Amino acid sequence: MSKILVKKIWKKKDEEEEEEEEEEEEEEKKKKKKKKKKKKKKKKKKKKKRRRRVQRHRNTSRKNGLVPVAAAAEVVVVVVVVVVVVVVVVVVVVVVVVVNVFVFLARRKKDSKKKKKKKKDRKQASSQKKTKTKKKKKEERKKERKKERKKERKGEKVQQRQKIFIAFLFKAKLVVY
Repeated sequence: MSKILVKKIWKKKDEEEEEEEEEEEEEEKKKKKKKKKKKKKKKKKKKKKRRRRVQRHRNTSRKNGLVPVAAAAEVVVVVVVVVVVVVVVVVVVVVVVVVNVFVFLARRKKDSKKKKKKKKDRKQASSQKKTKTKKKKKEERKKERKKERKKERKGEKVQQRQKIFIAFLFKAKLVVY
């Protein structure tokens, strides 16, 4: 509230008090007149001490260079809250980053293991293929050689038979030159 409002309120209160006092005095006078009509010395009117509330404004205390305790406490509370929030946010960010880094490294390790395994498997498969093809080729060569030998043997046998037959014919003198 402004100072003017405070003054107006006090004025109203003072006026009401004075009116009440005047009414009381008039009633007392009437009562006294009824009882006795003696003259008495007038008592001096006692003035009631006004109790004025001194309105303290934040600004006045600040002008005097004093920071109110409440304001200081508010500032401290706000600073503490801000610091706590910042610390919590930083901690959360750091934890998230660290976890992500570990997850990334673990994945990388897994991937590298998988790659190595795949490479190994491929090598094994290729070597197995090579061995299989080698074996097949060897077997094919063996079969071909066998066939060739058979043919050669057959040919030799046929030649021998032919020779024997010719010799037989010569002996029998069936062949004439």
